Amino acid sequence: MIRLLKRSVLAAGLVGALVAVGCSGPGVTIATIQSADLQDIAADNVSAVLLARSWINVLYDQDIKGGPCQRDSDWEVLSDGSAHTWGTNSDCSTYDYVDTIVNGGHGTILYPDGTSSHITWSLPRRDGPHVAQDIFNELSDGTQLDFTYGTERDSDISQRVGSAILTDGRKMDFVLTHDRAGLDVLALDLPDGSAMQLRTPFTGRGRDPLLPDFGTGATGTFTPPAGQPLDFAIDGTADRGEIWNVSAPDGTEGRFTLGDDFTGSGQITRDGQLQGALRWQASGDGTLDLLAAGSAEVTPSAAARDFQVDRWINTVAAMGPMPRY
Repeated sequence: MIRLLKRSVLAAGLVGALVAVGCSGPGVTIATIQSADLQDIAADNVSAVLLARSWINVLYDQDIKGGPCQRDSDWEVLSDGSAHTWGTNSDCSTYDYVDTIVNGGHGTILYPDGTSSHITWSLPRRDGPHVAQDIFNELSDGTQLDFTYGTERDSDISQRVGSAILTDGRKMDFVLTHDRAGLDVLALDLPDGSAMQLRTPFTGRGRDPLLPDFGTGATGTFTPPAGQPLDFAIDGTADRGEIWNVSAPDGTEGRFTLGDDFTGSGQITRDGQLQGALRWQASGDGTLDLLAAGSAEVTPSAAARDFQVDRWINTVAAMGPMPRY
């Protein structure tokens, strides 16, 4: 788990009383309209936080968060020439795989909590310097994580292009471009029409653990189905994310201190003027305290809640093929 600094105390002095500063029709105050607009921005912000946090948790810090078990593996060659491999991963999950010489492979991971993942993969396809392989994951609850892994010969760049699919048929499409020189670029398209892009520099290659480089800074954009796109940036020291900054085209900005598991708290301004304060929990649920319109509860979108990939897998290595970690 990414090690993050504890959140700071919210700035004091925010006024919770409703202030009517004018009307935009019978019984509708400008403060009410402005607060609704800020609530939308706050909700989009926590949706972006959940999605960014879940992918960062999966992509990085793999050795540190691995688990208490010693990795071990056994193998044998079957009569048809297939390779049978079984063993234990660092998170104490156990696996059993068969890698065939004709059709690719298949296998199952059993996790300590009783859940499982069944994985199948194709043989690599080669087209000149390009090599691609299809990988299909089905979890015990029926959710799926299917993608194609592709790379170019003698290239540091690889891509995972696929979908996370819920049991009700909703799916999140993703493209993850990994440059071993030190940058991951993630693009998400969610079933509610929202989208997100995330650019995360990282350190570590080879046998070294991959760690996000928040000293350089991660950046991204969350685009809701309707409303304004939000640009965000995660700044910090080394692999510690400390500050979450967000900005919208209408001049709204937010600066938040990050705590454990991407909890956050901080202030929202518009055109340089303080509008209120926002704080949220690891679940994304939060409270928006506005100077002009009291307090309101803030929740992330259903899509952001349902497509947190770290609820399905704890490391990108578990996506396969033959996931051993």
